[in-house]
Amino acid sequence: MDTWPWCQTEPVTSTNDIYERLGALEQLVKHLYERTGIPMPDLAALARNDVSARVRELVASGNKIGAIKAYRDETGADMATASRVIDSLYV
Repeated sequence: MDTWPWCQTEPVTSTNDIYERLGALEQLVKHLYERTGIPMPDLAALARNDVSARVRELVASGNKIGAIKAYRDETGADMATASRVIDSLYV
């Protein structure tokens, strides 16, 4: 049986470890979608549906920082996640 590099049990020691593992998990998810023939969800569309009207208004007015702050306040998301969600709304 193959050993998957992302199936590690040692504790995470740094932010870089987290991002490396996240990248590996994203690759695994993509691989699983491809192997099963299930289409990948449109994450930008999901993000558009998952944000409040207030956040969408801030994005529409060009207030990216305000939109990130509002999204974080509403969801408890960390800065990187909130930034990615808001960036996806500008597509």
